[in-house]
Amino acid sequence: MSILKRTAAALMSCAITLSLAACAAPQEETVPKPETYPDTALVIDELGMILDLPEDLYDGLGQQIFASAELPIAPEGVVINGQVAFLYQSGSVYKRVMELQITGGQLSEEEYLALSEQTGTLFVITSVAADTLGEHAITDITGYEQAELIGELGGNSFYLCYTDLTLDALNEEDAATLARFMAALPQVKDGLTLYTPISAENIQLDVGVTLPDFSTTTLAGDTVDSSVFGDAKLTVLNIWATYCTPCVSEMPDLETLSQNYKDKGVQVIGLLADVYSNEEKQTLAKEIISSTGVTYPSLLPDQKLDAAVLTYVTGVPTTLFIDSEGTVLEIISGTRSLETFSEIVDKLLAEL
Repeated sequence: MSILKRTAAALMSCAITLSLAACAAPQEETVPKPETYPDTALVIDELGMILDLPEDLYDGLGQQIFASAELPIAPEGVVINGQVAFLYQSGSVYKRVMELQITGGQLSEEEYLALSEQTGTLFVITSVAADTLGEHAITDITGYEQAELIGELGGNSFYLCYTDLTLDALNEEDAATLARFMAALPQVKDGLTLYTPISAENIQLDVGVTLPDFSTTTLAGDTVDSSVFGDAKLTVLNIWATYCTPCVSEMPDLETLSQNYKDKGVQVIGLLADVYSNEEKQTLAKEIISSTGVTYPSLLPDQKLDAAVLTYVTGVPTTLFIDSEGTVLEIISGTRSLETFSEIVDKLLAEL
């Protein structure tokens, strides 16, 4: 699972960039990325890290827990390779924001401030070049009271850092859930696998790349494989997530695009970034599709689509324009209007 899949707390912007340092400690050994790992694991190639979370924490992903990349300010000479923060929001916040997602409503400033009192950072994992740390304490650098060394590879040290999170505004149910999350933190280190970081320069999802063979299902349960690109001259593959308001806002325009161009050899397909086998999230995605009037299919990615596409997409919505051979012709990040989508489609059709 890429970090994108469960990224961005619902109260925050959903277009989150994976901001990691470009300079890591020199590698003393080369450890290849594992060929197989759990579908449920978070994969961060730039840090060389696969994290298979404890069951209690994994069950909260995408609802009460969201992963976000960040980079703390370090003292001069200390190299922080990157930090992944796991943000908490209460179940009450999640339910309210999802309700607004479906109805199209908005939070008032007063309600936003009240809900913000039910959010916080659960824990972070920080990668630091070990030989640059010197006498500095990792707790001082990260600002968290507790820090445990949970892995070392190639001169890089990985720390699990947290401060006991207490939120007075939580109801009894949410407080019990948060306590369960906190109790699971010591198990995080057991699910950590390290490998030699893969530079962003070597990560390929770009114009000219041909997507690999895949076989998956749509949200409706229909089987789809990579031959689907051969059904049209041009495929508009829109990557979206249930937590992402901008994603939902552009879906009616994408539906209009689909209807306007279906007789011109163009098809629109969605690719869900945060649902997978989670039945509750699938139900929410279906409700969003119904409320937006979308009739084009949305795919639930298999591991090949995950590895080739979602791992390298740092924000949603992201839209790929793909020819009949499965080759990426153009990539855009962020929302676009129907007019802009149409201009891009017209330009690409003229070139095919």
